[in-house]
Amino acid sequence: MPDRRIGDTTRWCVYKFGGTSVASAECYQTVRDIILTAQESTPRMAVVVSAMGGKPKVTDLLIETVMLAAKGDVEGYEQMLHLVREKHLACATQLFSPAGAQFYETELDEDIRNLRDILRAVSFMRYSGEKIIELVSGHGEIWSARMLTRLFRDGGHDFMFVDARKVLFVDESGESGPDVMWERSKGALDDYMAQSPGACPVITGFVASTVEGVVTTLKRDGSDYSASIFGRLLNATGITIWTDVDGVLSADPRRVPEAKVLADVSYSEAMELAYFGAKVIHPKTMTPAVAASIPIFIRNTFNPSFSGTRIYVSSASTMDRDKCVCGFSTVDNMALLNLEGSGMIGVPGIANRLFGAIQQTGISVSLIAQASSEYSISFATRQCDADAAAKAVTDEFFREFKSHLMNKVDIIRPCSIIAAVGDGMSNTKGAAGKFFKALGNAGVNVLAISQGSSERIISAVVKGSDSTKSLRAVHSAFLLSNQVISVGLVGRGKVAKAMVEVLRAQADMLYGRFGTEFHLRAVMDSTGMLLSSTGPTLGLEGLDAAFNAYKLPADLKAFTKHVRAEHLPHAIIIDCSDAEEVAREHPGWLEQNIHVVTANKKGLCGSMSLYNAILRQRKVKQHNYMYEVTVGGGLRIITSLQAMLIGGDSILRLEGALSASMNYVMGLISPVPPCRVPSLDSNGRSSSISSSMSNSSGSGGLRRSYSSLLNGHTHETAKTPLSLSEAVSEASRLEVFERDPLNDLNGVEMAQKLLVLAREMGLPLRLEDVKIETLVPKDTPLDEIHRYNEEVAARVTAARIRGSVLRYVGCINEAGEAEIGIQEVPFEHPFATVRGAGYCFRIFSAFHSPDPITIQGTIGLPKATAAGLFSDLLFVAQRLGATDKGHTVQGVRVLSDSLIEA
Repeated sequence: MPDRRIGDTTRWCVYKFGGTSVASAECYQTVRDIILTAQESTPRMAVVVSAMGGKPKVTDLLIETVMLAAKGDVEGYEQMLHLVREKHLACATQLFSPAGAQFYETELDEDIRNLRDILRAVSFMRYSGEKIIELVSGHGEIWSARMLTRLFRDGGHDFMFVDARKVLFVDESGESGPDVMWERSKGALDDYMAQSPGACPVITGFVASTVEGVVTTLKRDGSDYSASIFGRLLNATGITIWTDVDGVLSADPRRVPEAKVLADVSYSEAMELAYFGAKVIHPKTMTPAVAASIPIFIRNTFNPSFSGTRIYVSSASTMDRDKCVCGFSTVDNMALLNLEGSGMIGVPGIANRLFGAIQQTGISVSLIAQASSEYSISFATRQCDADAAAKAVTDEFFREFKSHLMNKVDIIRPCSIIAAVGDGMSNTKGAAGKFFKALGNAGVNVLAISQGSSERIISAVVKGSDSTKSLRAVHSAFLLSNQVISVGLVGRGKVAKAMVEVLRAQADMLYGRFGTEFHLRAVMDSTGMLLSSTGPTLGLEGLDAAFNAYKLPADLKAFTKHVRAEHLPHAIIIDCSDAEEVAREHPGWLEQNIHVVTANKKGLCGSMSLYNAILRQRKVKQHNYMYEVTVGGGLRIITSLQAMLIGGDSILRLEGALSASMNYVMGLISPVPPCRVPSLDSNGRSSSISSSMSNSSGSGGLRRSYSSLLNGHTHETAKTPLSLSEAVSEASRLEVFERDPLNDLNGVEMAQKLLVLAREMGLPLRLEDVKIETLVPKDTPLDEIHRYNEEVAARVTAARIRGSVLRYVGCINEAGEAEIGIQEVPFEHPFATVRGAGYCFRIFSAFHSPDPITIQGTIGLPKATAAGLFSDLLFVAQRLGATDKGHTVQGVRVLSDSLIEA
């Protein structure tokens, strides 16, 4: 596939193939096909090759021969030479005719005889100098280039072998590595290629010669550097580095599976990414190409149809405000050293002395941060160099330490440097803010910060254990990947199972609209727990079967640790249990940077110490604690109350039929007369003010049960009130009660909800502060409730004569007192018109006087409560950086106030 560059058939194009691209005979054939295909549009092809890769790598084997020879291990280096020879001959036998393979073998054996003489001398001297290693290790490229040249010639194609040792000359006198002698190399290359006019060169990478003609190498990533050098010498239109990845990635895919191939990056961006750990290309490789403004392409030998990444003067991609960062990299196994003291303030030359001392040790400093007060300087080095660097600084500032003008050198290790790279950051306001906000949301503490005046790169030092989650957090924050959130689920009841179904059903919407993925990594109940051990997330299909088959003993600590995976930036636990033991874990979860979404109200209505611990951790950690569904299920009661209080309103009185189960029971024993029952719509719902969640899913039997549950008594049923025991029996049959029916009948369940609302209003009430009138004496067993049928029926009749019905109501009055009791309310009262298992809340406030705000609705299916939990989950995701891309209406995507075609 032709590269994306200006077409010019008269100029050269350089292709370079790394070791993985020439690891076997099949690989060489793939390389041949790629080059011949490219020649159809670009006839003048120059090819640079590395030594054969695979396992073992030829270069590694050759270096090992020198090491073994220096130890006097003749048998060892002879074995290495044998492996090298067999590796090449096996390849040649598959590629060439018998005559061609024989010719290649003759050349190979001559080189190996020469190497054996060198190794014999090394063994005799017990010495292995750098020049010897370079002389021996460079043979891999020679044999590889010969292999590819002969493959072309056997096919009748005009290619020539070029030994770079004869045409590429470097000066090694500088400290920065070999410098190319451009004029001499250009003349030598022209003369060499003139021997075979019209032939395309296959050039050895990695190797070169010094000014004196001594064989040397281009050191690390030398073959890539060779490609860039020959691209400039040949005035090429482009340089393509063929490797085993699709291009330059936005992050390390081993840490960020969602990392993307970048279509194009600038020279500057590529150099910064490479310095901070990107493995595709080394900064020095690009220097000759940058000087000649030659584009570099990174492509995959094993996916040649993919266009890869272009590296050139500028990149259009990072000009997008939301994508002003092209990628992120990390450098791990670092240490942060800090020098501070009053003796540094205003004293010239401190930094010069500090880094001069470090320079004398030969230690490289990767990052520097200094406070504007000049009180401290921090710098990062490799972790293995930290102690030596600290000693050098201590020796340099011995007098200052002795006089207590400076404190001792502090070392923090292990650390990681995470860097955001993008040319577009210099023109984008808030890029740094977004970067550090993402780290903060992930619970990552930043130890040091550095940013150059070019604003092309922002670097931060974090703890080594935070490296991966930091990388994932910032990567998703800049829309380079979806936001991934680890989720743990406690409970396996109806609401919990409905929650799993909602997660499954809404997964595509989350991915497409909000760029977010909830990874359900753990499920636990009182019988055991299931952890995702074989993948990033538990499968939502067949979860019950998997739980029963593979569950482990329940362990809250192990469960929490698994959900709070170090490699994921964010974690949420959904508590669908009703266990106080689990509620006591809520403060600890928040302290461990885990967001909590709960249907379990025990933490909110339990002891004040537990309640205050939750509030304290939420404030200190600034993590989300979402509890909307604890009162009113899917209705937004708490949100409405919070909005009023935040807006400055004063709550004068709050009252409500807070228990859906008791509303159902009271509706059966004290129904509104048929002539006063509000009319029903076609779906069997009341036309009075109310809101109810959809109940269209679930099994047919469940749907029919909940239909009667939601709509309550029919007109026929309403003519004849049920007895108390009959009503309780019916409610039990339909599983209306939350857990223990007696808790509902004795007002405990309603009192807990009333406490949640009272504490939300700032009232420090306890459960014993709530005055409770029970429907039957508190200690009455369920099987003896019938004893009170007549007493309750008498109260119902008396109320009916007065034009009223009985309802079980909770109230927080003007004095801040909480009470629960049986009230008579008129037939038309909102509490009377609650249909079936529903709720009705009335809030009297200063701003809305004299009429109250009324919020009314049915309990809905468990899926309605799950939908409320899901809404809380989504709220947390948005707080963590998820962006709403707009919803779709009839093929049109809606963004804010504008319409854009989807």
